[in-house]
Amino acid sequence: MALSTEEQSFADEILRITGMKLGAEKAYLIEHRLRDLGASVASIALELRQATDPGLIDRVVDRILTHETSFFRDEHVFQTLAKQIIPEWMKRKGIDPLKPQDVRLKIWSCGCSTGQEPYSIVMTVNESFPYLMGNLQLLATDITEETIAKARAAIYTDFEMSRGIQPTMRDRYFEKTGNGYKMRDAFRQHVTFSKLNLVGGTYPGGFDIIFCRNVLIYMDESVKKGLFEKLRASLKSDGILILGGAESVMGFLDNYVMRRHEQTHYYELNPTKVTFFKMPTGDSK
Repeated sequence: MALSTEEQSFADEILRITGMKLGAEKAYLIEHRLRDLGASVASIALELRQATDPGLIDRVVDRILTHETSFFRDEHVFQTLAKQIIPEWMKRKGIDPLKPQDVRLKIWSCGCSTGQEPYSIVMTVNESFPYLMGNLQLLATDITEETIAKARAAIYTDFEMSRGIQPTMRDRYFEKTGNGYKMRDAFRQHVTFSKLNLVGGTYPGGFDIIFCRNVLIYMDESVKKGLFEKLRASLKSDGILILGGAESVMGFLDNYVMRRHEQTHYYELNPTKVTFFKMPTGDSK
């Protein structure tokens, strides 16, 4: 069963704006998630095309995109950050833990959703490398103002806190509020949030590490290569790209080393212009 003419028109606009392809199997999603906007699919598609109401575009995109997230999602990724990626970064920079240099550790969490990923990064760095907190420069971006506003507020419900946060960590990094738990300012201040559409937006640069997990998996194949190339350009020459477990740069990028640490794989830029896979032997030490 194909999308109706109106649904296809809407799907075309979503593809143009977000890179996400809505096939016939997503017809239910279009109808269900747009119901509360009080307008027909055809009229919403027209509004998206004319782009006269940025607020409406945000509301539509926010409803269509998937915002599944949690604290320390795929915990092994954060273990790899603490046990391998940051220690290797420190070694390359010649950083002495007893005398941290004024060298910025620049990390970008793109597709940060409601903030759990960047705040998990902050907690990981503070737990394993508290002396680096003054060096940490963490940017977090997502496509809509509504999502970024929630992430910036850093207030989470009991249910959201129950997903990935142990009570000891919760009490250390969050304070109870009437609406749930709010991350303490001393840690929240380490994250800068900004709205950014990966499709068509201008990417920031100079990052040591980019987290882009479970974002490109929703993108149409026709737009992925350009996005991967822009992500690579945003990394330093020895930068690290961390994708979701079901995502890969293969077929889109060359000049990288695929690294492994326990259950995690990630990509390291390779200035030798040779693409290869580094065996896990020794990486997990």
